[in-house]
Amino acid sequence: MRYSKLSAQNSDAEILLIDNVGMLMHVYGYANLAYVGGAFKTGLHNILEPASFGLPVIFGPHHKKFPEAQLFIDNGIGFSISSDSEFKSALQNLQSKNLNEQALNFMNSQRGATDLILKTVLVQQENQ
Repeated sequence: MRYSKLSAQNSDAEILLIDNVGMLMHVYGYANLAYVGGAFKTGLHNILEPASFGLPVIFGPHHKKFPEAQLFIDNGIGFSISSDSEFKSALQNLQSKNLNEQALNFMNSQRGATDLILKTVLVQQENQ
């Protein structure tokens, strides 16, 4: 169901397509997985945001410029697809698994970049 067509009478959809701007971070908490647009021709939209809510992420095949996409794939929480049949297969596979805790654990394991950057900057300032 498209979000723009959603109403109280038809609110029992199993899949909700968000077709407006600015509300994704408010709906990820209700989801089980996310398909993130882009990566079929150029660019990949933000896959970190849904993963930070514990969602495994499906995205297109052109993700080489986004190292986090390969990390997601390598850690079993990201799934690159190239066709509608691959999307259906990934969706069916993910519906039979609960990867939410695995996604959260992975995201938590990646924390600390800000502290590392600040320490590096401070050390460089002290050495000048």
